[in-house]
Amino acid sequence: MKSPSKLGSIGLAAILLAAVTIYLGSLPKEYTNWDDPTYITENPLIRSLSLGTVNQILTRPYFSNYAPITLLSYLIDFHIFKLNANASHLLNVGIHLGCVLTLLLVLRTVGVAPEAALLTVALFACHPVNVEAVSWASERKTLLSALFFLMSFHFYVRYRQEQSRTSYLYSILFFLLSILSKASTIVAPVIYLAYDYGMKGERLRELKLYDKLPFLVPAEVLAFASVYAARSGNSLRSYHEGGSLVNLLGLGRLFWDYLGSLFFPFKLSAIYRSGAPLGWTDIGLWLSLVLVVLTIVSLGYLGRQVQFGVWWFAIFLIPVLNLVPLPVRMADRYLYLPQIGIWGITSHLILRSIRQLNKYRMLRAVWIGLLCLMGGVLWTSAFQYSRIWRTSFTLWTDVTEKNFKSSLAHCSLGEWFASQGQLNAAGLQFQIACELNPSFNYALRGLGRYYLAKGQLDLAEKYYRSAINAAPSSDAEIEGLGLVCAEKGAYQRALYMFYRATYVNPENPSAFCRIARFYLSTSQLSRADAVVRLIIAKFPQAPDGYWLLGRVLEEQGRLSDAVKAWEAGRGFAEGHDPDISRFDRKLAATYQKLHAHGTTNE
Repeated sequence: MKSPSKLGSIGLAAILLAAVTIYLGSLPKEYTNWDDPTYITENPLIRSLSLGTVNQILTRPYFSNYAPITLLSYLIDFHIFKLNANASHLLNVGIHLGCVLTLLLVLRTVGVAPEAALLTVALFACHPVNVEAVSWASERKTLLSALFFLMSFHFYVRYRQEQSRTSYLYSILFFLLSILSKASTIVAPVIYLAYDYGMKGERLRELKLYDKLPFLVPAEVLAFASVYAARSGNSLRSYHEGGSLVNLLGLGRLFWDYLGSLFFPFKLSAIYRSGAPLGWTDIGLWLSLVLVVLTIVSLGYLGRQVQFGVWWFAIFLIPVLNLVPLPVRMADRYLYLPQIGIWGITSHLILRSIRQLNKYRMLRAVWIGLLCLMGGVLWTSAFQYSRIWRTSFTLWTDVTEKNFKSSLAHCSLGEWFASQGQLNAAGLQFQIACELNPSFNYALRGLGRYYLAKGQLDLAEKYYRSAINAAPSSDAEIEGLGLVCAEKGAYQRALYMFYRATYVNPENPSAFCRIARFYLSTSQLSRADAVVRLIIAKFPQAPDGYWLLGRVLEEQGRLSDAVKAWEAGRGFAEGHDPDISRFDRKLAATYQKLHAHGTTNE
């Protein structure tokens, strides 16, 4: 007969294998066009492994977020694997497995029974709701934040059990790494208080607050920094106009919707319908609120382990409950950490029910069989859902089927069609998005680009101007209008638009490159040279900067220097630039010229 420890090892190995096979469904993988270009494929910050780049990552917000640890992970990825979506995906899976193992360690440290710990870990490892966080490259921040928090919590428990100063310092360190990966774990000090009360059994007047200050102070600082970054990026906007008080009252309905995603995860989607705006006469709002209040009141009659699971779930949902405005009502990724509390309670109840059926072997066998069947259904659902995250096309097709009124989904599907050269299909998706939301700048910009490609410049200008009116601080729309002006022959106006785009977003290399191309086309070589060198200084590993520098040097007759610039650009483009052949063609032609002149060194 196998020992309990050996059975536990076999069970853990089976859980890890089941989790890995789920995410093999996402292979072969492509980066999606949803945030992945901003964070990875077009992110200039991850292309230069230098102290200047690291300093910029550590000291500035990026894309309305401050998550330097996550950006540093993308930086390391890029310099090891280049733009390899399969490698990024497997690394995300590895981090998820790290969370699974750390969660098991935490549960054992807290004192959860081995069987309950394994069942909790199994539900967490293989649940379909985690597919978004694991299969979406841009959501690595959720995985890293969760991993570091679980490590912090493990050491905090060790500190409380052993009064170990070393464990306490480790807990603070991993907490800092967690909030610097994603700000959603700033609520950790409340979790630690809940542990002291719920699991340690301390009374309210016995709770220690002073040892929470090293967690609370950086959490408050990062909370303000995150709000500032989101406000500067125009991300603090609510999905509805109900107001903060109605949002607060609507929390009950949101909690029940999240529980529905956990226990009935068969209609998961990257984007959910916002639903009708909440109102004071909404019966569902008040009914859900009453149920939440009754749940809170009943906590006093439940065991402390169950109480702690409820508090864990509720506390970790606080940052995403729209108390601070968010553009979406709910998302699967928001459940990555909160669900652990629910699975802890569920495992406790399942094992308790099995024990109570020990006298009824037939009923016990049927019940265990049903539980195994439900586990198989969850695994199958997770595997199928992971396949949806393979490409932008499979992702957005799924969303539009489940939520046809999502203008973002239609825009993103249109972007994919445009990238494949299917302009008419792209135009149709942009038009649908625009009809669903006439003031959606992404849809208006998409139609502007569509009509520009079709050569219908007046319509292109009309939609680009509408997009700018809808989002005056968006540089992509301004740059697009500049392209229309250039096509119409209004070159000075185009140049003004390109400069305006760089003022709106100084980290937009595309707009700088367009300015340099304008000066090149008008033979203003000194100005082109100055702009190109600025591009290389700001984006030292952007191939376009070296391409344009080579063009300037070629126009100046400095062919050997041009060759050096193109060789440098080719080195940076290798492995991730689909247009690398332009460097090869240019280098071959220039080498021929140098050979014809009988020199390779001017």
